[in-house]
Amino acid sequence: MSLTKKVDRQTPQMKCLQEFFGKYNFKTPNYQRSYKWQPEQVADFFSSIGELLEQNLQLKPNESSYQLFLGTVMITEDESKHLVIDGQQRCVTFMLLLSGLKDKIHKEIENAQKYGKGSDQDTEDARKNRTKIDDLLYSRERCGGVIKHAVRVNLFEKNDNAVLKRLIDKRGDYPKNYKSNRVYKNFSLIESRINDLLESDYFSSIFPNFSTLGKLNYICEQLFTNIYFLVMTLDDQSEAFAIFESLNNTGLDLTPFDLINGYVASTLKEKALLDEWEELVHDYKQEKVPLDNFVFYWWQSKGNTTPQIDLFNAIKAYCKSKGVSKCVTELINAFKILYSFYYLEQSYLVQYFKLLNRKKIIPLILALEENGTYSRDEIENLLTNIIKYSVVELNFLGRSPGTFQYKIKSILKSILENNKINKKLLFSEIVKLCPDIHSDIKNYDGKIFKRLLDGDISDAQLMKCLFLMIMETENDSDIKPRFENFDLEHIFPQNPHADWYDSNAWIKFKGKDVTEERGRLQNHFGNLMLLKDKINRSVKNSVIAKKADSIKENLKADSYLNTARWNKIDFYNFSPDYIVDRTKKLVDIIIELKVFNING
Repeated sequence: MSLTKKVDRQTPQMKCLQEFFGKYNFKTPNYQRSYKWQPEQVADFFSSIGELLEQNLQLKPNESSYQLFLGTVMITEDESKHLVIDGQQRCVTFMLLLSGLKDKIHKEIENAQKYGKGSDQDTEDARKNRTKIDDLLYSRERCGGVIKHAVRVNLFEKNDNAVLKRLIDKRGDYPKNYKSNRVYKNFSLIESRINDLLESDYFSSIFPNFSTLGKLNYICEQLFTNIYFLVMTLDDQSEAFAIFESLNNTGLDLTPFDLINGYVASTLKEKALLDEWEELVHDYKQEKVPLDNFVFYWWQSKGNTTPQIDLFNAIKAYCKSKGVSKCVTELINAFKILYSFYYLEQSYLVQYFKLLNRKKIIPLILALEENGTYSRDEIENLLTNIIKYSVVELNFLGRSPGTFQYKIKSILKSILENNKINKKLLFSEIVKLCPDIHSDIKNYDGKIFKRLLDGDISDAQLMKCLFLMIMETENDSDIKPRFENFDLEHIFPQNPHADWYDSNAWIKFKGKDVTEERGRLQNHFGNLMLLKDKINRSVKNSVIAKKADSIKENLKADSYLNTARWNKIDFYNFSPDYIVDRTKKLVDIIIELKVFNING
């Protein structure tokens, strides 16, 4: 539940489609979700319209028309436009429907003139309806003596808005990847549904002589006057958000960040800070940055353990206690730090995070940055040690993620306690403050690699990470490789060509009864290598002789990968025994380079 002292509002009014779209200009607030109606919802929408058309066609003289009520639309004024608090999906869908009808009317008027179809009256009425649709799609504003047309609905999501305007205006270029956009997909679906309405049985059975223009005129008449919304206009944005939040509690599909974003928009009074926040949110949403995750990491970086379901209420309470401005400033700083780390930096550490998906460690980044005394190299060193500790615990030893999560919390606690006195900690100092971690690292020995040597680990992302860790330790150059170009290749392929089993060395791995043994060999560390780019799929599963030539050609483009000892394969002697033996040699290199000699 959301409380508000008073909801100042006009009396809710029933408005038909023509009154509603003819009066208001709309935009969606930044806390609204993007347009997302699926084909099922569009089908239900048209089913209701079809029922209205059919029922009113069958009316007897002097009978009142049926009317279709499509729920409540909640709006609030914001300068020259109205914010749609509830009803965005229906508003956008109606805009698409009106645009589709206008296109169809225009086409049929041309056909009528060219082929003499329909009566003159039908054509004249269709022109009038086309003009009425224009009045609903566009607002007209005088600017410097010139009348300008503007689409009445302005969506916050940039791509949705660009597609909607392009569909209505029929001018300019579509944005990139527009065919996958839900607005575009639904417009195509709506065009098809309009044709279905025109071909409906009730037209041919009740008024068989209706021309296509006559049918379109009838559809427009029904839409304009017999479809109604209950419109509630709120005078204050904070009240609007309080109601919006309550609507979410009753089932709208919104995330904690959507609610936080709405709360900020409705309560933050400092215009400059609000502008910075809205610009940041807009830009990050366009890049599909996971803002829900970023908020959660920021909250956890303070030592909080609030579950996702309660996150919004906890942060709202924090805002009320510390002030919305302070909270927003902290969030902006946290977002920038995490965005820079994940999207701008090219480092081994970032690759480890991405490959291993170590989300539980991410709050430590913010906690370390908040301290203010760590250098960038010190933060990277500390986090790299924690990442390597996680590999040993979770991957090499196969220990419980829950237990590891508890240990990460103890590290965070140590950092936060020392933040209070602006003291920075080395990883060795953190280990001493956390007895469980100290005990773990003290007892590490060569046995930590047993599961890796036995082929009991089948995580391809981990294997790629191990190669990068070897590379980072062995390569003294400050030049960072282009990580996105690296591809992990299984020499004995995951889907081997039948010719592999012509050799006596491989025949025992053929058949469904040895699936487990074959999979173990395929995922063995010694069966893997890094390539510069993906190799051709047709070659990928080929026998070793053919595959070797393709791999050698691939590696010519990268002198380091081509010469690195840990990336060498003796293709001539490649066999199951060779794979196992190479795994041992790779582990020896890891030990020699002290890759997992964690600074504890």
